[in-house]
Amino acid sequence: MNRMKMSEDFQETFPLKEPSLSINLLLLLLRDNLDVSETAFICKSTSSNELEEVVTFAFNQGVPTLFYSILKEKGLLGFFPACSISELQARYINYTILYTRLYYDFGRVVRILQEDGIDVLVLKGLHLVPVLFKNPARREIGDIDLLIRRKDIVRACSLLIKEGFGSPDYYPSDETCDWVHQLKPLVNSRGSVVELHWTLSMYGPGKPMSIDLDELWNRSEKFQFNNFTARVLSPEDLLLHLVVHVTIVHHFDVRIKGLYDIHAVVVHYSSKINWSELLVRAEEWNVQKCIILTLGLANKLFKTPVPESILLRTEKPEFSEMMKLAFKIIDSECYGDNLKSMPLMQILKTKSIISALSLISKKLFYPTAFIASMYDLSPNTPILKLYAFRAKNMISIFINNIRQMAVAKKSGKKEVFEYERQVDHIMDFLKK
Repeated sequence: MNRMKMSEDFQETFPLKEPSLSINLLLLLLRDNLDVSETAFICKSTSSNELEEVVTFAFNQGVPTLFYSILKEKGLLGFFPACSISELQARYINYTILYTRLYYDFGRVVRILQEDGIDVLVLKGLHLVPVLFKNPARREIGDIDLLIRRKDIVRACSLLIKEGFGSPDYYPSDETCDWVHQLKPLVNSRGSVVELHWTLSMYGPGKPMSIDLDELWNRSEKFQFNNFTARVLSPEDLLLHLVVHVTIVHHFDVRIKGLYDIHAVVVHYSSKINWSELLVRAEEWNVQKCIILTLGLANKLFKTPVPESILLRTEKPEFSEMMKLAFKIIDSECYGDNLKSMPLMQILKTKSIISALSLISKKLFYPTAFIASMYDLSPNTPILKLYAFRAKNMISIFINNIRQMAVAKKSGKKEVFEYERQVDHIMDFLKK
């Protein structure tokens, strides 16, 4: 393989435009069938500036430690500029220290809950690393995500607060679960973050998500971590949850990192996944389009072994168009700079004044127990004071939103607004 051949291969992968070398080389290194000698030849014939761009792209896509691990394992570090390698090494070392601390707190949290008779199901990164990646550096983790049965979640939260996780002024409320799929993040003095979920997501694209949680718990499997046992999702549920996380929760903001998770799950469980059951469950959860789209993207990016019957669906014009759009979102430089999650933007996107007022009312008049838990206020706080606090907070958020939108417009960041349109377009497609 030479650089010209590599470019031709990836033109087929990304038909929108000729992809940059940074995209080409990063994806080439992330693929499982990496030919080291051919990749070494490409690296050797690539300029230092271009190789620095590859490293920058790896950081932007959330995979710097994975990228460094692969370069080190394949003996390719010597081809990259010393400054870039130093940057990757620093991230690798710092993350290894962070992971050691996080994993210690993870074990402590699980033991605290299990000793009080609370079932724990481990989600996302702390499930993926020991099961799929083995080397913690191959998948960065930011927090401890756990699924707890709704009947136990307030008690679980209170137990962790007593053990130094979260503010002692935080009063968790079961009413919170009527509005969101997780409680407020709990942070200890060492910076470890615990997020307690009672469900995987409450909303699918356009309507509530219907997840049979009793069946999900029944399908879950026991897994032996270093010195304790906890439950993890079944392969099909794990894949569905990652798809929900990429599409519905983050609107593809998780970038290549999120799609690589999906690739790794499919590869690891290739002989175990029941694809027919997966599609049936995806329809039950109202995420069938989401899973077809993300599996198609993973196949394009990493040659993920997806059944032909699913890939054929991605060849339909509407899916083909959405895959191109999804890659634009993933590759956008607007990551972390977008407006889509702004409350004011959500209100402005409503189709009528009545709809806007209804949304404002819904956001303002949360149950009092929920408002108290949001702002670490006592549940005995007078109702008028709680709603006054909520109104003041919303006004402050709206003012800040206006400033952000004005700055984006004044600085000529047209790509930010284009990014918004792209996200809206793809989410509208998933809703239909």
